[in-house]
Amino acid sequence: MNTVSLQEALRLAVRHHQAGQLAQAEALYRQILQAQPEHADALHLLGVLAHQVGQQEVAVELIGKAIGIFPRSPEYHTNLGEALRAQGQLDQAIASYRRAIQVEPRFATAWNNLGIVLQQQGKNGEAISAYRRAITLKPDFFQALNNLAIALKGSCQTAEAVALYRQALALRDDSPETHNNLGVALREQGEVAEAVAHFQRALALRPDFADAREGLGSCRREQGMLEEAVAAYQDALRINPHLANAWNNLGVTLKALGRPAEAIAALQNALAVAPQLADTYNNLGITLKEQGRLEEATRYLQEAIALKPGYAEACNNLGLVYEIQGLGEEAVAAYRKTLVIDPTLSRTHSNVLFALNYLPRIGVQEIFDEHLRWAETYANPLMPPARPLLHDEGNNSRLRIGYVSPDFRQHPVSSFFEGVLEQHDASHFETFCYSDVTAPDATTARLRALAHHWRDCSGLSDAVLAEQIRHDSIDILVDLAGHTDRNRLLAFARRPAPLQASWIGYFNTTGMAAMDYFISDVYSSPPDLPQCFIEQLVRLPHTRFCYRPPDYAPPMAELPAQRNGTITFGCFNNLAKLNHEVVALWAEILAAVPDSRLLLKALALNDAGVGERYREQFSRHGIAPERIELAGYSPHAAMLAQYGEVDIALDPFPFTGGMTTCEALWMGVPVVTLSGETLVSRQSASMLANLGKTTWIAASPQRYREIAVALAADPAALAAERRDLRAAMRASPLCDSVAMARHLEAAYKEMVATRRRES
Repeated sequence: MNTVSLQEALRLAVRHHQAGQLAQAEALYRQILQAQPEHADALHLLGVLAHQVGQQEVAVELIGKAIGIFPRSPEYHTNLGEALRAQGQLDQAIASYRRAIQVEPRFATAWNNLGIVLQQQGKNGEAISAYRRAITLKPDFFQALNNLAIALKGSCQTAEAVALYRQALALRDDSPETHNNLGVALREQGEVAEAVAHFQRALALRPDFADAREGLGSCRREQGMLEEAVAAYQDALRINPHLANAWNNLGVTLKALGRPAEAIAALQNALAVAPQLADTYNNLGITLKEQGRLEEATRYLQEAIALKPGYAEACNNLGLVYEIQGLGEEAVAAYRKTLVIDPTLSRTHSNVLFALNYLPRIGVQEIFDEHLRWAETYANPLMPPARPLLHDEGNNSRLRIGYVSPDFRQHPVSSFFEGVLEQHDASHFETFCYSDVTAPDATTARLRALAHHWRDCSGLSDAVLAEQIRHDSIDILVDLAGHTDRNRLLAFARRPAPLQASWIGYFNTTGMAAMDYFISDVYSSPPDLPQCFIEQLVRLPHTRFCYRPPDYAPPMAELPAQRNGTITFGCFNNLAKLNHEVVALWAEILAAVPDSRLLLKALALNDAGVGERYREQFSRHGIAPERIELAGYSPHAAMLAQYGEVDIALDPFPFTGGMTTCEALWMGVPVVTLSGETLVSRQSASMLANLGKTTWIAASPQRYREIAVALAADPAALAAERRDLRAAMRASPLCDSVAMARHLEAAYKEMVATRRRES
């Protein structure tokens, strides 16, 4: 070939190359090289073609030869860098890009490609600088804009990343990858609706874009559209079943929908794809916990922590699993480890406070001091310098009472609260319920109908909730959670109401300077006993609880001892209350009542390993394993019916029963309790005092044993008590919602009157 023919052949080869006709292009490049073996452009382009078809060694060799002939081409050096990058030789690739830049400092492509490799090496800052240089040289460089946005988002500079994605899409709106990337960044910023639009645009451009379907699913989950989220995750996984995060998110969403078996399967699929995914071990652990599969849950959470030692959430969840198994000391240790990792977690510190109440050897002052530490750390710094003023009294003014709870659903708090809400005197009190319920049920609907005003605050921050309460001009704000799960104490800390009180949801001080009152009763907090509360105690004249039994509660069964000839003791409290001292005393009772047995029922006993541990504890005290009967979770009506197998209920200590005691009594089962000096140790004693059954209240472990043994010795008396207990309950202050509402309202009026006198 002559020179003109070579030039024409090269132009034709390039046209074929650009058109994707690689075989024709290759043939022409090789013809040129036969005629002129040192034709640098033909060597270079044939090397580029080899790179495109995956022949990287050939590409490196050919482009290297071209550079040897003509070392001043920035394109040659850059494309050699691309072939080296494809081989995984990142340092050599960087050297090639830098040589390209030495030859031509204004070559934007080399700067962009240099940024890509630096980013692959984890040198995000250097990569960002390279991308910025490329964009300075070529402001409309789409790839560099997109790459810089990715790098910035990886460095948590999401706002600038969003702006760059928008700039890139203004140049080229047909990039599904960029729409997807923008959707991810917008979702991270909380702009979920706009993120949805970009995920949908990405899918319109590429329907099989699995990542975009996963992103759309996450948006739908955050929007509360859980079924739509499940569908999107499933679509993504049909396209690409190796998306571990999609399996993980599908599992989390299915759990939220109350489909635990499917959730567990999805999470296990995530681990099959990515065995090192700590988040999935954590999610699987907490899902198994809710199914009562506690030993499995423990293993998964421990694995999450092993994979990610600073994983505060998994550490906290491990504490919850220990707690439900009755391993109180281990639970407290896990919570404290969580706080070492992240001292800002106020709710984990609340978990410490709650769990300390289970431990028999922890002093009252120590628990009180820990509550004060919580408040000094998280709550008191939020309190405004000035206390809000009470609203002016008018001729027709009503006191505005706000109740705050995450438990306006089927839950013990609602069973104690519903009757009071129903009986509030609407001519003098206007009620507001601030509901933090994420899965409303029939109880939620009933409460909503009873309240004058209903505020769904499940998506609100504590600060925004406090502002809503201020806007509602609440006179008295009542906390129904204390240091229990999903509490809103940090909204109370901001003092949105002039008077604030804690009632029924918790059994100890909140520790907060912003909480004015704690509502108790004369039996739970007798004036002659020292009480460790920062709040002023309000002692209602009868009870702090008003029990509303469910309509589906079954009728009382006949005394089981009359059917089977032996006494059955029972406890349906959660196992966290069954410490070693409780087990030892109950073992004494079983030993003193020949042939008697003990029925334990709790969600944690779904796990055979947990049950065996309790049987072993009793065995160490001489009680044969077959005398300990174990029952796991059952629906509430079935659980109540199972009291038909119990003659006498044994109350744990120092954390005595609340709802469990009411339920046992309603089902005709006497409850033996050990009364202490703290409110939590006197809950059952207060209920029994209101029922007129003070002979079932013990002041010492020895007396507790004597009462239980004496009851067991007289089945005829037990049968008579069983027949009469429900009627006695119904006639007692424990079920008198009208009287309870009046006593509570009188307390509210006195709070206001005291405040007016003070001001």
